Amino acid sequence: SIEADSMSLRVADCASKRGDYDKARQLYEALAGEAIKSETKTSGGREAGDHMMKAGLCLLAMGDTEALEEALSRFDTLDMTFDQSWFCSLLLNMRDAVQAADIDAFNREIRGCADSVATDSVMTSVFVRLREAVKREGE
Repeated sequence: SIEADSMSLRVADCASKRGDYDKARQLYEALAGEAIKSETKTSGGREAGDHMMKAGLCLLAMGDTEALEEALSRFDTLDMTFDQSWFCSLLLNMRDAVQAADIDAFNREIRGCADSVATDSVMTSVFVRLREAVKREGE
């Protein structure tokens, strides 16, 4: 139901802000699956992509790039267009920047994200934590 999904989204957002990325990831992935199943495919697809992106960002914040690869494969199974989406491209580029400890590339991705979608407080908090990790790795 819409009410249950709304509550799950609030719980996922709170978990992410607290740094409980695994719980948040699980909820975002479940919400993505529900959005894909929804009858309003056009808005459901955009909503699903947003949830998949947040789930992927949680995995990056956990430092688990192997799990991110597995998640990207799952996301592509849920939505056959995901691997061609902006959401997927962002996650792949951020993964590369994090792995290379390339703060300039990471900052470019954040700017691109801010230009493409309305970033919310959840995404901002994850970006801040990831940026700090990239800076530490690059030192």
